[in-house]
Amino acid sequence: MSIGYSLGASLGAACAGARRPVAFVGDAAFREGPQVLSTLVQYKLPAVICVMNNGIMGIQQFMGHPQYYDNAQCQPDYYNTLMRWDYRALAQAFGARHARAKTLSELDEALRQAAELTASPILIDVVLDERDIPSVIRHTAGRAAPGAVQANSEAPLLRRIVP
Repeated sequence: MSIGYSLGASLGAACAGARRPVAFVGDAAFREGPQVLSTLVQYKLPAVICVMNNGIMGIQQFMGHPQYYDNAQCQPDYYNTLMRWDYRALAQAFGARHARAKTLSELDEALRQAAELTASPILIDVVLDERDIPSVIRHTAGRAAPGAVQANSEAPLLRRIVP
């Protein structure tokens, strides 16, 4: 899978079957295809899209500068920070339902609302701290990242751009 894949995949899954897709997507990946909400609304498909809204391209930040997650004094790389979107306004623009969750109880409530929907999608804005990164990323990417980042940064730029 790649960044943005889950939105299109959830649309395909919603069109293909009777089961409701539930997608968990980062805020950067969501930006690859937010128009999927419009199609879900148009065809009355009850998908659940949970945007993990932390305002940063977290995996990329971790791979290039993992110290950011352990040291409160470190700043994120400027190219990994994201402007916060107004997901309520975006959902309304496409005609979708919206919920916002900053706590587990708010997420439970949002998922209860989603369960009641039978003919429309819902966009759930799951607000996270920008330094929140899953432990599985720390474990898997943390082992591979230093070598991959080092090898990529040592390659001459022209060789990476022109085959």
